[in-house]
Amino acid sequence: MKTFSPRRNRNRSADFQVCCIAGFQTCQWYGVARPAEARKAFFGNLLIFSISLLAITGCSTTRPATSAKADPETVMVTYHVQPGKEAEFQNLLTQAWQVYREGHMVSARPHTVVRYTEDEDKTKFIEIFTWTKSPDHPPTSVQAVWKQEQSLCEARDGQRGIEGGEVELVTGK
Repeated sequence: MKTFSPRRNRNRSADFQVCCIAGFQTCQWYGVARPAEARKAFFGNLLIFSISLLAITGCSTTRPATSAKADPETVMVTYHVQPGKEAEFQNLLTQAWQVYREGHMVSARPHTVVRYTEDEDKTKFIEIFTWTKSPDHPPTSVQAVWKQEQSLCEARDGQRGIEGGEVELVTGK
């Protein structure tokens, strides 16, 4: 049985390669009996190292901005309020604003609410504000407010009870 004992001043990786390539059955430096086992041990350790490196890298990288940290979005929302429900709806808008502010979902400014009467008895409110957090997955408190708002609004002239979308703020010079 051939054995291989590398000298101390040699490069360990070179010794490992010589040991495996030469076909020695015992490689005393690495403590393995056969070159096949040495290769298996080497690649097993390499696999463990690679997986560990991937795990560390994956945990340490920064993630792209999520919906909670999305860019601010200024919106204009139109509410077609049912006749006779105007005062109740106006109070609900105030409550909704408090819920949004407590949840840090909106900027304090701009926040504009305009009341408009059309066809002598049909009121609509127009609200302009800026979301700082995306409302795509709102908390239950916000969902409850939206449900109440829906109950006080009505579809009108082919339009939904509540309509809205992103707008661009324009300031005069």
